[in-house]
Amino acid sequence: MTEAGCRILNRRTIARHKETGLEITVDNSDIPVHQESRSHMQQRELALQLMALNL
Repeated sequence: MTEAGCRILNRRTIARHKETGLEITVDNSDIPVHQESRSHMQQRELALQLMALNL
């Protein structure tokens, strides 16, 4: 399991790996306006999945 600290900001979530310092930011900029945006929990999960792929 990936251990990361997550900060939830106004429109984005930043996850930082506790050992390597790898930082991933997820926001809703890639989602078209007519689609529902990601919740903060969905952003967090996506950040952790991306982090696991990069380690």
